[in-house]
Amino acid sequence: MAAKKKAPPPKEIEITIPYTPRPLQREFHNNAKRWNVAVCHRRFGKTCMALNELIRRILMCPHKNPTGVYLAPTFSQAEKVAWTYLMDYTRPIPDVKYNLAKLRCSFPLPGRGTATIHLLSGSNDAGEQIRGMALDFVILDEVADLPEKLFPTIIRPALADRNGGALWIGTPKNEGPFFDIFNKAKTQVEDGDTSWYYCLFRADETGVLDEDEIEEMRLQLSDNQFRQEMLCDWGAHITGAYYAEYLEKAEEQGRVGNVPHDSGLPVHTSWDLGVSDNTSIIFFQDFHGQVRVIDAYQNSGLGLDHYANVLTRKMVEDGFTYGDHYLPHDSKSRRLGAIVSTPYDILREFGFLGTVVPIEKVANGIESVRNLLPHCWFDAVNCAELLKALKHYRVKESSGLPLHDEYSHFADSMRYLATGRSGMAGGGFHRSNWDTPIEYQKNGAI
Repeated sequence: MAAKKKAPPPKEIEITIPYTPRPLQREFHNNAKRWNVAVCHRRFGKTCMALNELIRRILMCPHKNPTGVYLAPTFSQAEKVAWTYLMDYTRPIPDVKYNLAKLRCSFPLPGRGTATIHLLSGSNDAGEQIRGMALDFVILDEVADLPEKLFPTIIRPALADRNGGALWIGTPKNEGPFFDIFNKAKTQVEDGDTSWYYCLFRADETGVLDEDEIEEMRLQLSDNQFRQEMLCDWGAHITGAYYAEYLEKAEEQGRVGNVPHDSGLPVHTSWDLGVSDNTSIIFFQDFHGQVRVIDAYQNSGLGLDHYANVLTRKMVEDGFTYGDHYLPHDSKSRRLGAIVSTPYDILREFGFLGTVVPIEKVANGIESVRNLLPHCWFDAVNCAELLKALKHYRVKESSGLPLHDEYSHFADSMRYLATGRSGMAGGGFHRSNWDTPIEYQKNGAI
């Protein structure tokens, strides 16, 4: 019986992609690792660079039927920004096929089946279509506008069984998820992790744009816009932010850093109470006109017993001795539970006697915070979440009122802190007496 002839190995084909990277783009390609973060100024060419990295990874992928994904915040953005580039760069690949309706490109790979590249929306609903796919490489473009849960809950599991990689690209937009992943990449690289790479390309350093053009943009854009879009400055103030400038000044003056608890001073707290929203607590100490913000805590969906236990734990573990507890003006009127009538009385039952801050116009409270911030010191570690919230607290452009979002709860706590201190110092109001009787609800009352 004649032995079966072995199939000849697939013929190697030389493919030349019509892409000539600029020096800094080439630097990125030469240094890219499994996990990559590229922060680029506008008009750097980040989309071209990213798509060519994706095409290269898919062409060289050792797995069968390799799959890559480019994610933009919306399907329309993926089509307008990346689809034409993807077709231009993949046309030299033999037997390539395009599906415009689905923004999908596919081509055969000898001995490895069919390669597929998808351009998709990363929005909450659309991102679900990735779930369950096996992916080899993913680009997340304009990371600041993508849902935070997208990578950890959907993309990362899809990369696991094929040891796939990712590239986060974009221009700074506040200190949000993109800022966090950039800092993670820096930390990993500095710790010697060879699976990470990061780069940051500013317009005044890359040589991509003429100096005259950069200078003209500097004159035409606001300072914040220019610093953010062209200089990749994470610290550029958020448009309409109430406190960003004050916190930047605090950092410049060294008032954000290590601010330890002073056991010789009482610890005061300031609260924003939420029922379905977050409850936020700020812990601070007064020292000769300085307001030392030593800690901050926030959570949601939990009863006041949880927050009372947080205060108790800090008494036991950190040696806190409490002074005033500033509570919102409605803490004596909002009903929580069927036995004790108000948040004020619930906290009193746990041993924390509050000082109710009187009602005041929000605009006046914001001004009080602005007047207070130059006298504040913040612990950078314990107050990281608070500092982020205060930097992002901003006006809602359509109404001119403060925007209610995930940052506004800590901002409200800070507002009660500022108005509470000024009220106590001016003798306008004082802490209630322990002898004041608690008014209980009747069982079943609403």
